[in-house]
Amino acid sequence: MRLTSRKWQALILLSIVFILASGCVNRILPTTLKADKTLLSLGEHMNIECVVSNSTGDVNYEWSSNGGSFQGEGEFVEWLAPDSAGKYFIKVNTEESSGKKGTAFMTVTVADNHQPIIEDIVVNADHKFLKVKGPGYMAGKGQEYHIECQARDEDTDNLVYEWSSSGGNIQEEGSQVIWFSPSVDGDITITVTVSDGREGVATQDLLISVVRCSPCTFK
Repeated sequence: MRLTSRKWQALILLSIVFILASGCVNRILPTTLKADKTLLSLGEHMNIECVVSNSTGDVNYEWSSNGGSFQGEGEFVEWLAPDSAGKYFIKVNTEESSGKKGTAFMTVTVADNHQPIIEDIVVNADHKFLKVKGPGYMAGKGQEYHIECQARDEDTDNLVYEWSSSGGNIQEEGSQVIWFSPSVDGDITITVTVSDGREGVATQDLLISVVRCSPCTFK
């Protein structure tokens, strides 16, 4: 079958478009951004990685943002959030030694973070050797106690609890732990630190006086 002049022209035009399109695709350097978080507090740091696919040569990275500042260079940088809340745009331009170019964007929210608030630390026991004493408690020697930290966060962040004790042993983790009192008399300080993962931290101590497990003492 012979092609007419018009069909030949259409075929040539399609060939040219295909060649140009192929050339444009080959000149693109696939570029994406990865970050360890996209919600930050004022002045908080964030780690960013630029991922370049199908690279066959050296790559140059050019970072920019409408706020904050960068530390480092290349594919891994650290971005320091500004002291003003808002949404910020981070951009990277990449260029390979072969001439291929790429661009990637990401949006980051900077908010005024509130610190967690510890409202109370409550101690309970399945036995009678526990008594409120002043701002703290009186506990018996060698006994098991359940301690709960009641805390809240205005930003509804997920809270992390860290416990420590100057005596006895703490088991479990989170807002509720089990404390085993020591077998000797003395004042024990239990400390809980609550953090929101955004540099907001609250700490509170609980004083417990450990004494002999006498029924008369715990009336």
